Amino acid sequence: MNLSVHLFQPEDLLACVGLLQAGHDPAFSSARFTWLHQQAPLGPSAIAVCTDGSRVVGVYSVIRKTLRLGERSFVGGRDVDPVVHPDYRGRGIFSRLLRFGLENFEGIDVYFNFANKVSAPGFRRQGWRDAGPIEDRVCQLGFRSPLSRDFLIWLGSGAIVSPRPSADARELTADEVEALLTRADLAPDSFAVYPPPARLWVERSSAYLRWRYLKNPQTGYRWFAHGAAGAEESVAICRHDPVKNRLTVLDVLGFGRAPNLALWLPLWRRLFPGAWVGVWSTMPVSSRRGFIANPLRRGQGHPLLVRSFPRGDLPSTIHRPDGWFLTHGDLEVA
Repeated sequence: MNLSVHLFQPEDLLACVGLLQAGHDPAFSSARFTWLHQQAPLGPSAIAVCTDGSRVVGVYSVIRKTLRLGERSFVGGRDVDPVVHPDYRGRGIFSRLLRFGLENFEGIDVYFNFANKVSAPGFRRQGWRDAGPIEDRVCQLGFRSPLSRDFLIWLGSGAIVSPRPSADARELTADEVEALLTRADLAPDSFAVYPPPARLWVERSSAYLRWRYLKNPQTGYRWFAHGAAGAEESVAICRHDPVKNRLTVLDVLGFGRAPNLALWLPLWRRLFPGAWVGVWSTMPVSSRRGFIANPLRRGQGHPLLVRSFPRGDLPSTIHRPDGWFLTHGDLEVA
């Protein structure tokens, strides 16, 4: 082998996409790579590329995101899509990529990821620490029969849902989403998520939301608002899986107040009868009233791995799940 590692160059794009298709996901596309790694609000991702001669055999990518902790801001590095070609696995390439990234990527205060069982050991060997797991909280909006597992979850969650949707809870059209984000552009201080002040979270600026949900090659995101048109008080961004009938709440946003998912549950029950609605355990309890720990997935939460280079003001709580406000939108990078 003639291995070497270098920072990503534009001419590497097609080879990197081909590697990601071969070693990660056959559906990976150039459009996804361009959106994810070249159009994010903080600029291009930091990417390490490993070659054997002229052949790309490994890639490690980090998306830069603005992290907030109270009034302070940091640059977070979201590790994503690390991949080694199947023919080259078990030869230390992944560790080599991580070491190169730690030595050469600039301006990142804290790395974080939701590594799978294959990549997590490599991250841990290079200094990433377990801060998780982050677990499901669910609400069941109906059941198939009193003998089903859905019924048991419904008893603890969906049974308390009001039968009447609020008159101010509705799904937004594309034009209404654009108007809402324009409003946020004009008054950015009024548009924010609502984490407790001691938690670290990914800033949801209008630029971030446009990139994350409107420019994303994946379609199918659905936006729900509460409050009068033009004066929305809160917004939920969701993805529905019609096969499994699961509604995943990707992000919940507030205009000057903390949203409450209970505002949308009756509407979602009408639109998605019998659906399973899911959020993460890092969402404040006051906002997910009626949601319970998923009894079908106890002990199967997503591990949060963190590696920090603090400037002296990142608290030790970043190594605990209650030190973060994270959503399914932070996990998904489709």
